[in-house]
Amino acid sequence: MSVPLGIRLWLGLGLVCLLSQTALASHYRLPASGIATKAETGALAKQDITTTKTLLKAAAKAKERRALSKSTGISYERLTEMASLCDLLRVDGIGPSIARLMRVSGVADSAALRRKSAGSLLVRMRSANSKHRIMEVLPSEPTLAAWIKSAGRLSKLIEGKR
Repeated sequence: MSVPLGIRLWLGLGLVCLLSQTALASHYRLPASGIATKAETGALAKQDITTTKTLLKAAAKAKERRALSKSTGISYERLTEMASLCDLLRVDGIGPSIARLMRVSGVADSAALRRKSAGSLLVRMRSANSKHRIMEVLPSEPTLAAWIKSAGRLSKLIEGKR
């Protein structure tokens, strides 16, 4: 039985999307994401950076981050932090609140997430959340394990972290 060309093309396109390692699982407008302040959002918007996806693309490499720092007035370190939060959003199921909670729990980006154990991360997240009150409901240990596994399949994007 022969599969029509149109169906084969759609299946092929779907497979490419599923296997893409650098695609974002989710991306958000910067003001709504909580990743950038209003002032940072305004400075980035002048550089046509309005989403977490465009921020990650513009700030993933150290050289581009330095240039972006000069053009926006946002420090290199702060741009590194924001890019790292955006990097966590590449993990399917992680949104801005979880990314911020992971950050205060000691997980800087997806490369750091892949090196964690779900149980110890959950303990750290509970402790950090009791102090910072970022989330009402924390993810379960199996969910964290799935995110850690997913992070392990992603390519490293953030260069030149100090």
